[in-house]
Amino acid sequence: HRCVRRIEEFLSDGRTLLFVSHSLDLVERLCDRVLWLDRGQPKLLGSPRRVIDAYRQSVAEEEGKAHGEAAQSREAQEESGIENLRWGSREAEIRGVRILDSEGREAYVVRSGEAFTIELEAVARRSLTDFVFGIAVSTPRGVECWGTNTDLAGFGALSFEGEARVRVECPSLRLGPGEYHLDVAVHSRDGAPYDYRRKILTFTVTSAEKGIGVYFPEHRWTFSGGATVREPRR
Repeated sequence: HRCVRRIEEFLSDGRTLLFVSHSLDLVERLCDRVLWLDRGQPKLLGSPRRVIDAYRQSVAEEEGKAHGEAAQSREAQEESGIENLRWGSREAEIRGVRILDSEGREAYVVRSGEAFTIELEAVARRSLTDFVFGIAVSTPRGVECWGTNTDLAGFGALSFEGEARVRVECPSLRLGPGEYHLDVAVHSRDGAPYDYRRKILTFTVTSAEKGIGVYFPEHRWTFSGGATVREPRR
């Protein structure tokens, strides 16, 4: 923090600084122009927001490829029984899960505060009138951050037969930056699992805001009386 303050004081004097860093937050905070280097080669030059967004999109695409490979590995692990990641009667199954960003694109790197959608593809092997869809988000250390299901949300099951697509849409994702695991399930109302898939995918949340913990509510600071501060750089 002391070094960052020194840099900010240096910049406030109107001097020029060449700042090299892997920290996107610091780059956005301290720089007026950004050059993205990829393996030593210039990739993009522009405003911090433009370059950082392009970089994050590139990372998201790479994460998507890695997710596909990880999904194959996870399915092999589920079949091998090395770790109990899937259980249930399979009367209904979760066949696929995707995370969509604010633009509706499949993405596994998403920004805190932006829209976020979890999409499930499911199939019922027989006609069901007792079914609940659920999701849960946790940290790699097992801290449960958020969970919900269609029963808790007040939906009454009518019928489920054949293929179905279910979406959970969050207008504003309020998780702090970090890595998170997603569990999904379809089960009866009394909790008997048809298909429970633990850690079915992992996603990363990024944020330009600083903070501690897994919950990042929208907020603002105000000062009055004898307290005066310098506005943060944007």
